[in-house]
Amino acid sequence: MPYSGGLRKKGVYIATFKLRDGAHDNASTLGDGAARYRFNISLSRHEYETLFGPRPARPPAGGVVATGHDFSVENQLMPHPVYAWMHWAAIVNPGLDQMERLTALAQGAIARAAGKFQAA
Repeated sequence: MPYSGGLRKKGVYIATFKLRDGAHDNASTLGDGAARYRFNISLSRHEYETLFGPRPARPPAGGVVATGHDFSVENQLMPHPVYAWMHWAAIVNPGLDQMERLTALAQGAIARAAGKFQAA
């Protein structure tokens, strides 16, 4: 089938790595010279609500979501400090004990992305 624009042209983000703080995302204290990074992953609504409860409201520009989490804690899966309202989760410096869980979440994100492309 020939390309018809839309979703396939834009792509779908399923996961990202953040290596340093930015002007609008510094809640994880990544840019202080320490070996810190944050893995971010897209979740389904059901996955998000099962893990964290109802999604929070979108934060104001430059703000973080109001979930009560300390977004700088390492090796703890939690709502994404900025994009939780879009059902994203994040983990700073995940340990090996988190790999099975993160792999399963990534497989789900890949399957959802594939489904979006098949439906487009």
